[in-house]
Amino acid sequence: MMCVFRKCHPGARSAIGSIAITSLLLFLVACGDDESSFTSRPGDDSSTETSSSVVQSSSEQSGGNPSSSSVKSSSSSVKSSGSSSSRRSAWEYLNPDIDYGEFVDERDGKVYKTVRIGDQVWMAENLNFEVENSFCYGDSKSSCDVHGRLYMWSAALGKGEGGCTYGREGCPYPSHIRGACPTDWHLPTTEEWETLIYSPEVGGQGGAGKALKATGSWTTYKGITRTNSTGFSILASGYRPTHGRHVGYEMGTEARFWAFSVPVSLAGYAPCFYFTYSSNGAAYTTHDMELGYSVRCIMDEDKVPPVSSSSAKSSSSVESSSSEQSSSSKIGCKSETEDNCEYGELVDERDGQVYKTVKIGDQWWMAENLNYQTRHSYCYGEDSLYRCSEYGRLYIWSSAMDSVGKWGTNGIGCGYQKNCSPAPPVHGVCPEGWHLPTRKEWSTLFAAVGDSSTTGKVLKSTSGWTRDGNGIDAFGFSVFPAGYGYYTRNFNDRGEDAHFWTSDQDDWRNAYCAAFDYDSDIARLGFSAKYDEYSVRCLKDDDEVTPSSSSEEPSSEAWATECKTKTEDNCEYGELVDERDGKVYKTVKIGGQVWMAQNLNYAHLQPTDELDSSSFCYDDNETSCAKFGRFYLWSAAMDSAGTWSTDGKGCGYGVECSPKSPVRGVCPEGWHLPNNNEWNVLIGAVGGASEAGKKLKSTSEWTNNSNGTDAYGFTAEPAGYMTNKGDRCAHTEAAFWSSTEASNSNSYIEYLSFANNNTLLDYTGKNYRYTVRCIKDSSD
Repeated sequence: MMCVFRKCHPGARSAIGSIAITSLLLFLVACGDDESSFTSRPGDDSSTETSSSVVQSSSEQSGGNPSSSSVKSSSSSVKSSGSSSSRRSAWEYLNPDIDYGEFVDERDGKVYKTVRIGDQVWMAENLNFEVENSFCYGDSKSSCDVHGRLYMWSAALGKGEGGCTYGREGCPYPSHIRGACPTDWHLPTTEEWETLIYSPEVGGQGGAGKALKATGSWTTYKGITRTNSTGFSILASGYRPTHGRHVGYEMGTEARFWAFSVPVSLAGYAPCFYFTYSSNGAAYTTHDMELGYSVRCIMDEDKVPPVSSSSAKSSSSVESSSSEQSSSSKIGCKSETEDNCEYGELVDERDGQVYKTVKIGDQWWMAENLNYQTRHSYCYGEDSLYRCSEYGRLYIWSSAMDSVGKWGTNGIGCGYQKNCSPAPPVHGVCPEGWHLPTRKEWSTLFAAVGDSSTTGKVLKSTSGWTRDGNGIDAFGFSVFPAGYGYYTRNFNDRGEDAHFWTSDQDDWRNAYCAAFDYDSDIARLGFSAKYDEYSVRCLKDDDEVTPSSSSEEPSSEAWATECKTKTEDNCEYGELVDERDGKVYKTVKIGGQVWMAQNLNYAHLQPTDELDSSSFCYDDNETSCAKFGRFYLWSAAMDSAGTWSTDGKGCGYGVECSPKSPVRGVCPEGWHLPNNNEWNVLIGAVGGASEAGKKLKSTSEWTNNSNGTDAYGFTAEPAGYMTNKGDRCAHTEAAFWSSTEASNSNSYIEYLSFANNNTLLDYTGKNYRYTVRCIKDSSD
């Protein structure tokens, strides 16, 4: 189970991890021990960021031996050098523009760099103190020298007074736990991590990775940059899995840190913070205590030295003061005795419901939660007579985005396991003239109501919140604690929290949301699994804004009708003749798209020879190609040589390209290799990712009675894929190339598995070999 992306509801465990691990185990049982499974292939991109490395001279390392609690300036000890192919110390990743402190762990004499960020002092490197149940990545001491040790939760937590085990009778949890950290330092709490993440120097969850990650340690990913502007210097140190024979995973792509909170455990899970190479965000969840994660210690609050004007150099160019913050506080328009807010009224012409609206700053917001019934929207606890009328409906993200395009085109195809970048404003499920707000628009609201430390308090309603968690509703926004739903319509936390979707995604699994909690005066922007069920607050369109659509324009025909059963087949079929080799393919119309209903079997070099150098038959057997089609490298699927068109020329492994759609690629004339958006439109047309797998899979050939219904005549057969070594896993999966690139070494595939009824749009190494389904060019 992964330490998945931050839930907007703190402390909750996402269901995605258990699903993912179940699928992976089933996959390994069926296909043997192939560690190159697509879910683990970010590592195919072996390139990392290049930058000037930061080194420490031996003479500087040997100087001074301060006490364990002392922190001294050592900015002169960090200097820039040329790039280095092998780094031997975490200090080589430090930011040379930061004034670091330094202290000695008297237990083993190790010297650590420290960094001050706001009122906190943190280690600027991972802890490397050996205790039982702590490990080096790959069982390599040199890894520990750079990345620190990986600690099981019990090792990070340590023992209580007299060696007792925390949480057991007579050994209560204190508010702070030293754990494996040195004297005067402790294992940071979740609140201390959040203080760091939401500090002015870091700027909030959405960009925390950019400010906190070291440069030079992370696998590259398109659009993701790291500045290490704070000097916190997070390395991509990976983690150690539970009780496994593997000694490390995801070095170069992930960093995971234990945190502490009370209560600590939910059935063997503990809190952690998580950073990944493919996102600028920071994530929070709870996770299996048996995993090995890094530890960053934080100095005890009473040991933090006061800031002096001569020595205090900010670790970021962002500066703030309490006086500046307080002066920015806004005066509300509503009190216990008066209400002078500017209200309006919105009538939803679709169902006649009337909503109160309120103007805050320059924005007009709904002052109530949306209660428009659409597919995949729910009343809390399924009580439609009461809770929907009071709290509004709860929507999965695809429903909030109107992924089927019923009301607008910008959100088409957006949903769980789908990547999309819709151009705002996204109408989504909102009434005409209103839209689903972006993160930026939520941030504008937060800024309009003043001090960030009280945003939640001034926006929350004056009643309904549990345990004295009511707000003062100073601006008439009236956030009610509607709770949330997740996965299989489980409902939680009514009276305790409220969550609102934005139109921005973090990645194919998660989308951003605004969160309010009963025990906090702060409102936060986090991200959560797209299948979670959250409230919607719509924002009035700016009259000067004209909605624009994606450059990859989807069809306006949203839903497709199931056309095939066990006894009847009424699908709209056609026939395609590939004039290059005379092969004939069945085609099918699904919604507004026409697809090949068979996998492509064109051999680029020798049409009758199974030994084509860029596409392959399993076991070099032409009979296999006749049944399942050929397996293509991404470069071959894109026609990187430019034989048939220049659309994908030069695209391949190790290079980045930004081809304009459509890309003909290896497809016949008049057809092209589908991009992510076109795959998303298909999946949306057949009901969404959670059920598309079953409806698109063929009715035979799938292992373990996992055949589909082939309800639309697409007939996805389990051809599997071929690794760069030629291995293949047959009868358990189908995977088709997309023309959309993820990085210089990875591109996207549409993936179906025997293990579930889902579809997944994921990235994989360009040097792997997958099948191709072509889509007909638009007649526009």
